[in-house]
Amino acid sequence: MSEFVSDFRRWFWARPRAHGETIEGRRVSNTELLYDLIYVAVIAQSTMALGNNLTVGGVLDFVVVFALTWIGWVNGSLYLELHGREDGRTRSYVFLQMAILCVLAVFYSTRRERHRRAVRVRLRSVPARRRLALLHRPAR
Repeated sequence: MSEFVSDFRRWFWARPRAHGETIEGRRVSNTELLYDLIYVAVIAQSTMALGNNLTVGGVLDFVVVFALTWIGWVNGSLYLELHGREDGRTRSYVFLQMAILCVLAVFYSTRRERHRRAVRVRLRSVPARRRLALLHRPAR
């Protein structure tokens, strides 16, 4: 049992690969492909939200989300390429980052839809407010 624990500890807490240390014959893993695919989903969601809200505010939202997504992708890809190993530490960092991105992809579009619904409700209530204002204006 203690041998299993020490092997797991060594597998999970291995130091990142040194910068100059290259892996000969390294190929892209399925984890890295899934990592890239999740970034594609985040960019697709933000692009769809931009298509539904083609205003200055919508473009600014898209630029901010796209820039942060791009920076995150470059950072994660360079880490995997330069320091990544096939160990628990690298995989747990990658899966944690993918989980955060999945949450962003799911809730980015729903945030825009909730905002649009709130604006429609406010716009529908404007005529009712005007009628109430007319009813309560002082008599002359």
